[in-house]
Amino acid sequence: MEANGTFFGKLLQLIPTELIIILIVAWVAYQFLFSKSRRSSYDLKSKRQERLERIRKNQEELYNEREKKKDE
Repeated sequence: MEANGTFFGKLLQLIPTELIIILIVAWVAYQFLFSKSRRSSYDLKSKRQERLERIRKNQEELYNEREKKKDE
């Protein structure tokens, strides 16, 4: 890397390129593995699934109650 006399140029000259690459790769991996958006989207899917199951059970119960009333 060329240091063009700026503060960041001099700073980059002091830090080894391999270290910079390792830090960038580690940060990207951390963001991918532990990002809240991935976790929250999974939580939303599971919550949606639970809600759909509850609605389905409630509909079955209502249907069964109506059938019982018709039989009486």
